[in-house]
Amino acid sequence: MYFPKNQVETNLYSRDELVFVSTKEYYTGLYFKTSDGRYFTGKEPNDGPNYPLMLPPLDLDGQDEWNGTNTSPLTFALTTPPDYRFTEENTNYSILTKQPQTPSFSPVPYFPILTSTDKTNGYFTRYFVKKTNENIYMEVNKRDFIRTVSIPLYIPISLNWVIKGERNKVFNINQKQVLFTEQKYKIIGLKTFLNNDYLQFYQGLI
Repeated sequence: MYFPKNQVETNLYSRDELVFVSTKEYYTGLYFKTSDGRYFTGKEPNDGPNYPLMLPPLDLDGQDEWNGTNTSPLTFALTTPPDYRFTEENTNYSILTKQPQTPSFSPVPYFPILTSTDKTNGYFTRYFVKKTNENIYMEVNKRDFIRTVSIPLYIPISLNWVIKGERNKVFNINQKQVLFTEQKYKIIGLKTFLNNDYLQFYQGLI
């Protein structure tokens, strides 16, 4: 599902103000709204599946069409003051009380393939992710790396990997940046994941 960014209001939250179009059941959770007045589940487009939502219809007496009572979420929202604990101005409370969202995707392992530009430059960028609560690493492509930046489940790591130059210098540069990265993020195991192979993809002297 695609919408231009300027036509979508994202990261909204329904507390039974909306219902599923297909089942008419009340919906609690993240949703987004399009400029033409449509609603869909998910934080944003492609945070799927994006099921269509709608405001619960009321009859002419303001009664809930499904149970005949005047207790629909829409009526409640119109007569009850908003809970300011959950407004954008009070993000700390909102973050602490909302349920954590499950990532909408899982990164896929990737093995770098050097381009002619990489070989000419003498280095290229490698991308890794580490599980936040596990000592598990994975090398990924740039697209998956960017997507994990906003997901607390992963620690994203990038390295400018040197592939040309005097052999010992290349080894030392790559080794030092791996050790520095472990210290910076207070993690262990990256050098083990790389098998201490700091000459991987080495192309020789410039």
